[in-house]
Amino acid sequence: MDTTVIDAIVGRVIERLAERRIASAPSCRVLMLFSGASTGYVAGLKAIRMLSGAGHPLHVVLSASALHVIGEDNLRKAGATKLSNPDTWLDAPRTIRESDVVLVPTLSMNTAAHLALGLMDSLLTTLILGARLADKPVVAVADGADPYGNGGRIFSPDHTGAPALRAALAEHLATLKSFGIQLVGDGGFLWASAQAVGSAAQAKADLVVSDANSTSSIAQPLPVATLHLSGLVTASDLSGLTRGAAVRLAAGARLTPLAQEVLERQRARVTSDDKREVWS
Repeated sequence: MDTTVIDAIVGRVIERLAERRIASAPSCRVLMLFSGASTGYVAGLKAIRMLSGAGHPLHVVLSASALHVIGEDNLRKAGATKLSNPDTWLDAPRTIRESDVVLVPTLSMNTAAHLALGLMDSLLTTLILGARLADKPVVAVADGADPYGNGGRIFSPDHTGAPALRAALAEHLATLKSFGIQLVGDGGFLWASAQAVGSAAQAKADLVVSDANSTSSIAQPLPVATLHLSGLVTASDLSGLTRGAAVRLAAGARLTPLAQEVLERQRARVTSDDKREVWS
C-alpha cells in the first residue's frame, strides 16, 4: 500500500482519537492563540471544531499578522464564538487565570524569538509567558518557527544559507522547551492538545472534589466574619471557607493561582490593607 495512503489513514485515526478524548474530558477552559505562521492553521481550525463541539469554553486570540493571514471569518466558521483581535483590550492576568490550557497552533519565528528572550511586548507573548508563570500547560506547533523546517523553507527551498542565523533561530525553540512549552509537529497537535485538555480538566475536577471533601471533613466551617490572612496564601489556607465570606489580606500578602480560584468560586469579598491588586 502506498505510504501516502497509510499516513492519511494513521492521521485520520489519531484525529478521531483526539476528538473522542476531547469530547469525553470534563469541562476545560481553553485559550487558543494564533500568531502569523501559516503552518498549523488547518490543525487549529480542527481543534476549534472539536473543542466547541464538545462544549469546552474557548477563547481565541489573534495577533495582527494572524488577522491578515487567517482572518476572523474562518475562525468563526470553525466554531469560535469568543474571539479577540489585536484591537481588543484584554486583562492578560485575568485571561490567564480564567484559562486551564493554552494552545498555539501557528507559532511564528518572530513570536518564538520574542518568547525566548522573555519579552512580554505583545498580547500573545504576554499570555504565553504569563501562562507558564502560572504553571498552565502550553502546547504549540513549532513547524512554522523552525528554521530547518517550514519556517525556513518559506524563505529558501534548502537550508544551506546563513547557518549561524539558522542555528540562533533553532536555539530559540530549545529555549521554549526549557520554559516548559510543549513543542509538537503540525501532525501531532490535535493529539497533544487532546491530552493537555484531558489532563488539565481532570486535574481541575479532582481539585474540586478534594476541596469538597476537605470542607465536609471540618466540623466547624470558617465563619462569615472577616478572615485575616498574610504572607503567601495557598488553597489549604482557605479550607472550609464559606460562600460570600469576607477575606482581608495583610500588606504584602499574595495569592497562589489555586487560592484565587477558591476565592472566586466561593465569591469571597477580598480586601487588602495596602489597597492594591492582590491576585498572584
